[in-house]
Amino acid sequence: MMDNKVCMKDVASILNFLSLKLYHIKCLCRMTDKTMSMLLELLADAFDYAKIPCSFYEAKKIINKLGLHYTKIDACLNDCMLYYGEDKDKEVCKKCNESRWKRRKKNKTIGCIPFRKKKRDI
Repeated sequence: MMDNKVCMKDVASILNFLSLKLYHIKCLCRMTDKTMSMLLELLADAFDYAKIPCSFYEAKKIINKLGLHYTKIDACLNDCMLYYGEDKDKEVCKKCNESRWKRRKKNKTIGCIPFRKKKRDI
């Protein structure tokens, strides 16, 4: 019976490790919550015997129980600086003077309807 308890602890630690590593990959690759849930469903289907969380929400609950939380920190678009601490409210990078925010490209075709001129028969 002691062996069974040890095995259950090992399974729980492997599950915690797997959830943590998948969450790390999600953050690095900027995966959506839906993508992560789909990946977890795939793993659960592939490994029936493993207790893999069925959704990203369930995986986040496991990670939160481990006491691991994160704070999102903005960075310069050119990776010159982090907007953190005394710089957290700055709008422009100290080194390259680039704006903190991405500029959106204006789409010139919105609202325009292309048309052809008809050739008149002479």
